[in-house]
Amino acid sequence: MTKQFPTWKYTEKELWEIKMKKNEMGPEQRVAFEKEEEEADEIGSLRYRKATATYNEHFQGMVKTAKGTNGKLLPLLNPMWIRHHFHEKFVAIVVAYGRDSNSWIDVPLGSSRGGKDPEPPSTSVVQGLRCKYQQEDNETCLFFSFASALFYLGLKEDSERVRKAGHQMEHLDADTQLTFLRGLMVQSNKFERNPIVWSGKKTKYFDVFECTSDNPTILIPLGADKGIHHAIATVGNYIFDSTHEEALHLTKDSLDWCCNTKHGFEGVYLAIRFVLKPVKKEYRMYV
Repeated sequence: MTKQFPTWKYTEKELWEIKMKKNEMGPEQRVAFEKEEEEADEIGSLRYRKATATYNEHFQGMVKTAKGTNGKLLPLLNPMWIRHHFHEKFVAIVVAYGRDSNSWIDVPLGSSRGGKDPEPPSTSVVQGLRCKYQQEDNETCLFFSFASALFYLGLKEDSERVRKAGHQMEHLDADTQLTFLRGLMVQSNKFERNPIVWSGKKTKYFDVFECTSDNPTILIPLGADKGIHHAIATVGNYIFDSTHEEALHLTKDSLDWCCNTKHGFEGVYLAIRFVLKPVKKEYRMYV
């Protein structure tokens, strides 16, 4: 595998050129580059292994299964390859944990799209319904998609707080991002304290097309490539995906597009539903 301890090393200039000039590569270079990008997208969590008498320092990757459990182990990942494909802020967290722990650290949520990625099917787009916050080249899909759902519900103050948190939490591990977002919702007086969570084996009880709700719901879709790097939000039968300026209908075609992989949507890796408190009716007493 080319990523396991190669003899070459990218310079900073080369790393920048690869990112900025991908579309100028020749056919063979482009295929090789995109294959490595796909390999990185499959990784659901990382851990760092210190140098020993037997091995140089390296990383290990884990590809998640549809049930959210650990699946395929990638045992020897070159630090240079990791630093090329993952943000330095996240890599630093993985290394810090790895010095004293064997824990797996989930990759950040936040996939953005390239400029030449296809538009969603025209039948998927909800004409006239904006997805308020666009992540553009930032990796803030969890926060911007959910903030857009809150804005749609008229919760403008909460939506703005979530949007601002997106920049603060960008590139941190997924567990930290999700925990922080849940904390923001606890602080709001609009939601019940405990959200409904479908994760791991519980996701088999969550049918994304049947289990709809007017309560805003975070979804981490599982792509057919096993990628779990993107997050969207739903309200009723609408999808808010911060990589597109308009909301989408909740259909298989839309979810295929959201997953941004050749074979589309396979299932739900995680769903978190934040339940709105009932609106209290005011009664007036007449005497």
